[in-house]
Amino acid sequence: LINSGAEGLLIDKQFCLDNNILMQKINKPIPVFNVDGTANDGGKITDKACLLMR
Repeated sequence: LINSGAEGLLIDKQFCLDNNILMQKINKPIPVFNVDGTANDGGKITDKACLLMR
C-alpha cells in the first residue's frame, strides 16, 4: 500500500458543471497544496456539492 497523503473527498468543478451537479459556495475558500507543499495550480476550493452515491 502507498500512503499518498490525500485528505478529503474531492470532485472536479467542471465535472459538476458538465453533469448538472448542484454546487454551493462556501464561506471561506480552502487552499489546496501539493505533496511538495506548493500551492495547487487549480486554486482554492470555493464550492461544495452534496451527492447521494448508489
